[in-house]
Amino acid sequence: MPIHEQIVEIAVADRRIGGTIVSPSRLAPGVLFVHGWAGSQTQYLARARELGNLGCVCLTFDLYGHAKTSSFQGTVTREDNLNDIVAAYDALASLPLVDQSAIGVIGSSYGGYLAAILTTLRPVNGSRCALRLSTRMRIGAVPSSS
Repeated sequence: MPIHEQIVEIAVADRRIGGTIVSPSRLAPGVLFVHGWAGSQTQYLARARELGNLGCVCLTFDLYGHAKTSSFQGTVTREDNLNDIVAAYDALASLPLVDQSAIGVIGSSYGGYLAAILTTLRPVNGSRCALRLSTRMRIGAVPSSS
């Protein structure tokens, strides 16, 4: 399945964070990737591409105080990063190809912590996202790698 990548900037209050959207060209589940402390979106780009090939719209992004804004790491707050993840979720959910009923979030370490909080702030339905993905794999919509 052909995928497309687009570099984006996500507005968060009075600042912007960088992100990458990986998507197929049809309605699909959405997956938000959240890196850990001192990480960056690049650690998830390969996985986002894999899921894009399986039919998901994925968004990776850099939390404020990380990657290009790492000089602010000493002053960034949890609230700053919660605002980042909510803005990233909203950006993903607003894409016309994202199935609003099937948006999941994947995070590691600090990103997993933020992802858990996000589930109390936005409608995250990872189980529905996983079900749609596993159904595609089962019916052979995705070529086998072997």
